[in-house]
Amino acid sequence: MKKNIWLVLLISVYAHNAFNQTTRVSRNRYVPVVENYLPAFDDKSEYDEFLYWDGEKYRTVGGNFLIVHYNALTGKDISASRIHKFYEKEILKKLNPVILYAGKLNPNDPDDNMYQSVYRFDIGTRQVWVQILSLNNGKEYEIVEIEGRERETNLTVTDMKTRLDSLGAVDVYINFDINRYNIRPESEAVIMEVAKLMIEFPDLNLIIEGHTDNTGLRERNIQLSKSRAEAVKKAITNFNIDESRLTAMGFGPDKPIADNSTEAGRSKNRRVVLVRQ
Repeated sequence: MKKNIWLVLLISVYAHNAFNQTTRVSRNRYVPVVENYLPAFDDKSEYDEFLYWDGEKYRTVGGNFLIVHYNALTGKDISASRIHKFYEKEILKKLNPVILYAGKLNPNDPDDNMYQSVYRFDIGTRQVWVQILSLNNGKEYEIVEIEGRERETNLTVTDMKTRLDSLGAVDVYINFDINRYNIRPESEAVIMEVAKLMIEFPDLNLIIEGHTDNTGLRERNIQLSKSRAEAVKKAITNFNIDESRLTAMGFGPDKPIADNSTEAGRSKNRRVVLVRQ
């Protein structure tokens, strides 16, 4: 299979923080910024992934990755729907995209008030994906730009139960803020599916394993992986799952499944695994 080549081009801009200091933050290459919003922080990687809902199933796109978080100037924010309408107009006008999804970030959660739009388009020989995610009722939003491959993500209760029965473990696709244990909003649907699994099978107990790559100090990575596993445990118990059914463990970089010398390998090693007890 021919591999797609991903490329993210970055433009540096200045953004003011709450203390009126100036911080250099990357700016998205392919789409403009909504008026009265400033870039607050970014994250970029040679390889990373994001999860989106296509209206029927969850899908994952991976490749060279840039995400930029934007905050509105005080009193200048607009509604989430206007943010998405702005990008729909700009992207449709300039880039001739395929609209992959526009709607709730987690369509299975009636209380979810976060919305995403996902587009795919071609720039020369490159295929580019853009995700717009509105937060905090429009006071903030994020843009992901990524070029690369897509793979289907099987996250149904049936799929997870089958793997747990046959293999004793299943990888789940849960994204965290870089070097932190905050679960990113796009992974809330995954948490909900794990909770459904435990509700449907009340005798099922799980170990939640956190794993990292080998970047940085081993001791810090072990603590980070444990904190991430604990965050997943807490998120699952929010669905009235008894915490005694879940055990959180962190292994840091000690159990790699891929080559840590490449970014793609390191990305595979940063994972959460559910193990049947």
